[in-house]
Amino acid sequence: MLGRGPAFPIAQETALKLKETCAIHAEAYSVAEVMHGPWELMGADFPVLVYAPDDAERANTAEA
Repeated sequence: MLGRGPAFPIAQETALKLKETCAIHAEAYSVAEVMHGPWELMGADFPVLVYAPDDAERANTAEA
């Protein structure tokens, strides 16, 4: 789960709910943080859910 600014807590809650309800591993990262390490763990078929509300951070999120 990825989010930035106000969307980051939503990403965190989504990851928690996936763990609780689906018993799957899920992690939440800020869009800014994911570029410093976790990005290297993702491959072509790695599932990512990105929260990108229409706000001031949307352009940075889309760029990432």
